[in-house]
Amino acid sequence: MGVEFDRIRDGFDGPFTRIDGLLPAPASSIMGPSNPAGYLISHRINNSFVLINRLMKANAEVYWLKKPERDLGTGAIWVPASAAARPVLERGARELGWLYMPWPKRPPAKR
Repeated sequence: MGVEFDRIRDGFDGPFTRIDGLLPAPASSIMGPSNPAGYLISHRINNSFVLINRLMKANAEVYWLKKPERDLGTGAIWVPASAAARPVLERGARELGWLYMPWPKRPPAKR
């Protein structure tokens, strides 16, 4: 698979501090116009599935794009603006550190 690594056989020391748990994602917010047609979200971010599950649980519409949009690539997520989606997206921005791209028009998508 082309993985390269350096094997370290000798012990090493330094000014290290033990960290327990994971570092939380930095809080974000929804930027851009207040009334977009919807939001584009990259599926490349590791916990994008968490956001998709939350949106679907809230009965918000979620679509996968057929064609690449901007630099998000094929499979980017399109969420039409709605009363169900907005609070989930705001919570995702705060808790997961998501940055959403408000989008002025609905792109061609496959559900």
